[in-house]
Amino acid sequence: MRVVVWEQCAGAVGAWLSAPWSDPPAIWVGLIGFMAGAVEIVARYKGDPRRALLNLPALLYVTVNVLACLAMLACLRMIEPAWLFADLAGKPNLQTLYLILAAGFGAMTLFRSSLFRIKTADGEIGFGPSALLDTLLFASDRAIDRSVAPPRGSAVQAIMKDVSFERAKIALPVYCFALMQNIPAREQRDLATQVKEIAPLGVPPEVSAANLGLLLMNVVGTDVLKQAVTDLGPYIGYDPLAGDSRTDAIVTLMDGFDVLKAQQLADACINLGRPVPTDGVGELRIRIAQLGVDDIDPRLKALMLGRWLVDLVGPSTVEIALRHLTAASGGGMPPPGGMPGAGAAPPRETIRQMLWRSLARRRRVRDNPRNRR
Repeated sequence: MRVVVWEQCAGAVGAWLSAPWSDPPAIWVGLIGFMAGAVEIVARYKGDPRRALLNLPALLYVTVNVLACLAMLACLRMIEPAWLFADLAGKPNLQTLYLILAAGFGAMTLFRSSLFRIKTADGEIGFGPSALLDTLLFASDRAIDRSVAPPRGSAVQAIMKDVSFERAKIALPVYCFALMQNIPAREQRDLATQVKEIAPLGVPPEVSAANLGLLLMNVVGTDVLKQAVTDLGPYIGYDPLAGDSRTDAIVTLMDGFDVLKAQQLADACINLGRPVPTDGVGELRIRIAQLGVDDIDPRLKALMLGRWLVDLVGPSTVEIALRHLTAASGGGMPPPGGMPGAGAAPPRETIRQMLWRSLARRRRVRDNPRNRR
């Protein structure tokens, strides 16, 4: 009874597959190969599967899978095995169904099998038909990585630019996992281990924050990471009043700097540092001009200028430019690691008070137009 029901169901499916819009069965066989290759690519690039799948190397890998299935279909038609053609000669619909399944899944099984495997330092190497797809998949992985890396880097820099690694290394992953409902516990533990390995590397905090963003992007994707950073912005961003290491370094770097030389320092940093976009230079000049008319403490002006320049060209370039600018003005070449000031560096509480006064004044000007100059 079960055999009769199975044959009737298979015959109905085969009749549908043999319809005019699907004749010959090569369309369905090719679809099996396409799905197998596409699913394999998507499983490897969970962070942005659409971008990975639309790359030329990924399309080449999927095409090879489709051609393998079509080649298996052609071989079956040439060989004409008895169990498929002779035994099912009186059942054309069932024969079509078996032919499609045998060609599609048979090709996937054949090209993913190996006669034996040898363990090497780089992993296991299979000898057999699987070597072809393994080699092609390895080359496709590298090519896809190279094509996906630039947009991933731009995205993570835009998302994590104001994120403090020390404040976000626990809160941000926990919140991302809470937003996503189906992340396995093992994958969460693996990511937590990778985050712990970032901290002792000794890299700048900005790089650590970017690495944290890349790890999370691999698991939850770009959109979820962006939403999580937006939601947690006040809690994981850099706090200039919290005395984090970056603000302390800028305070030490800009101690005793004459703000009247702000434009000279900016020009020196731009000429010495990494290439800066034209719009970035223009925005910096506007900020410096506005800084000259703001009625705030000169030490706070120097701190703000240092923060802008460090974000634009990096702390090393700013330090070198300060040293040479001081030497050119007759102050002698100060030692690396800090600038000589007119007096002792202001205590941290003074810096905090200046920041609070500046923020309060800006808020009053924004809320009451009469306070604007």
